[in-house]
Amino acid sequence: MTDTTKNFGTGPAAASKTFVYLSLDSILDPGDTLIGSRPVGVLSSGSYSAGSTLVTIPADATPGIRYLIVLADGGQAVAESIETNNTRTTSIAVGPDLQVSALSAPLSALPGSAITVTDTTKNFATVPAAASTTFVYFSLDSILDSGDTLIGNRPVGVLGGGSSSAGSTVVTIPVDTTPGTRYLIVLADGGQTVGESIETNNTRTTSISIPFPDLQVSALSAPSSALSGSTITVTDTTSNLGTGLAAASTTRYYLSATSTYDTTDILIGSRSIGTLLNGASSSGSATVTIPAGTVVGRYYLIARADGEEVLAETNETNNTKYYRIVVQ
Repeated sequence: MTDTTKNFGTGPAAASKTFVYLSLDSILDPGDTLIGSRPVGVLSSGSYSAGSTLVTIPADATPGIRYLIVLADGGQAVAESIETNNTRTTSIAVGPDLQVSALSAPLSALPGSAITVTDTTKNFATVPAAASTTFVYFSLDSILDSGDTLIGNRPVGVLGGGSSSAGSTVVTIPVDTTPGTRYLIVLADGGQTVGESIETNNTRTTSISIPFPDLQVSALSAPSSALSGSTITVTDTTSNLGTGLAAASTTRYYLSATSTYDTTDILIGSRSIGTLLNGASSSGSATVTIPAGTVVGRYYLIARADGEEVLAETNETNNTKYYRIVVQ
């Protein structure tokens, strides 16, 4: 460590010593550790002494941001005009510093699918870091917290100062993931087994898109006429035309005075739809009853995919298909 000790007074300063302390904070106090000193000769007014001191960081020093405090006239051998301005401080990082310096993953993935996450974990300090583990989390946002899901990890060996470990981890997107923009957060030293100079810079984040499904009734058929109060069979094909998986849902059937669904339409039946991969369809029939007392006339049977509105979809306005029917 190199310092310059200067006499700012108007009279000469006798020979002294400049002390070097290691401190947990930037204020010199009795709890700080003296780790070195150097002699300073007589200094006339305005003159200075520049020199270096080889100091040793204590072996039991805990990792973190610490402070080197240099004290002019450390032994207080010189009477001075001002005795309270003798220190100067600089910070120093003690211990290794693991960070995720690079991260890559697919831009999108389906719930339940396996993907490969590739990262580079680097020790940015000049001292070695013991072996550790890099964790991979799945998150709803870009900030790591206790609600995030650990989905994978990989071992990282001992890293010398400035060295890196690049590797890949195969992880599975949780099957219950809802569509939207989600995040992969990679955490160096995930088990916190390595004491570091900085413990708050261990994560790196990338976004990943979970594609949305898009359910539509692509086909619908039924008798062209029916009696009030009678039972008929309605057949439909419900298709997932989106890019994402569609969880189980229900296709509902309504009797309507118009070809456009609204909340005043009468629910007359439904059928269950299983999970649909993107591009898949479900065809099936259900028995429905025309309400007794329905006034004779022309009506519409409306089939509505995801009738219970449990799925988030790319397009929420294209779920219906209608079929004309005459009530006799």
